[in-house]
Amino acid sequence: MTGIAAAPARAVPILWRTVDPTVSVGTRDGSYAGFVDHRGDRYIATDQVGAVVGVFDSESAARASLEPEALERALARRARQDQRLAVVAAIVAGVTALLAVVGMLTLLA
Repeated sequence: MTGIAAAPARAVPILWRTVDPTVSVGTRDGSYAGFVDHRGDRYIATDQVGAVVGVFDSESAARASLEPEALERALARRARQDQRLAVVAAIVAGVTALLAVVGMLTLLA
């Protein structure tokens, strides 16, 4: 017996409204999806929880960054960065503790 996986349901598209000459707000299925702020020659995309997703050269790229697939990639990238930062912090803490022990031993000698 073979099964065929159903194609994933297509996400509801974001509907964009310009609320100011420099700000567009997106909604998906009636819920707030984020906004794009035009500053100078850059477009800043902010997600539904207020986190900056990125800074882009075009409004279309900024809007695309708020689509579900792009947000998942950005979240995964942030998680990897957080893991690397945690490793670096642990190494720094370990080296600092080791130096403190060496310093104490030097004082006692």
